Amino acid sequence: AAAASSQEVRLRRMHMSSQQKGARDWFIFDYGVNWDLVKAIAMPILQRYTARTNGSSIRIRDPSVAWSYYRTDPEWGLMQARKLLAELEAVLLPHNVQVIHEKGELEIVPRQLHKGVVVKRVLQKRAQRTGSTPDFVFVIGDDASDEKMFSSVMSYAADVAGDPNPNKPPPPPMDGAADGDEEVEQRLFMCTVGRKPSLAGHYLDSVSEVHDLLVALTSDPEAQVQAAIDAAAAPGLAHRP
Repeated sequence: AAAASSQEVRLRRMHMSSQQKGARDWFIFDYGVNWDLVKAIAMPILQRYTARTNGSSIRIRDPSVAWSYYRTDPEWGLMQARKLLAELEAVLLPHNVQVIHEKGELEIVPRQLHKGVVVKRVLQKRAQRTGSTPDFVFVIGDDASDEKMFSSVMSYAADVAGDPNPNKPPPPPMDGAADGDEEVEQRLFMCTVGRKPSLAGHYLDSVSEVHDLLVALTSDPEAQVQAAIDAAAAPGLAHRP
């Protein structure tokens, strides 16, 4: 989540390949993929696996396509998902896409697309629009695919810090460091759910703790930034040793 100011909180979700720009407009990360051809190849395979896996379904997205086995028998669904993953990867190899295996779902997305692409674009576009970096950035993830998101946030901060343009503001300092004598301290927090090796400097122990923190951030708009700073100092949002 990137907060443009203490009055605003924005949330982003991946592996969706589109990003909302306004009330109705979306930016599509398609990387030139021929989706008509990809779907023509993938749909018969997806339909075959759907027919033999009770509770599964095909989800058509713009522009991607996904196969959900969330409501299937767990053991059978996972077995079919692994077979489907291997089959899709083999037939779609020449078509500049990858098959992402998430919890209960397979999704076909552009090969270059990952969570970090969206996060970095959000930060860059906001800087272009407002001429400043966010007062507060909080990035959280719970699996290995989120490491690219953490890496992209760090890359964004390094890019801004190394920009020769003297009129460009500095990036949010890492791990809660204050930025000079600015009236509002700029902060950047990267956090995992569960304690694990990660680029993120903090962790929360459970999904319920994530929920409590997000509630705290959104319940009082005037205190969003300070709530995150206070939470970082509390036992819940722990520093990674």
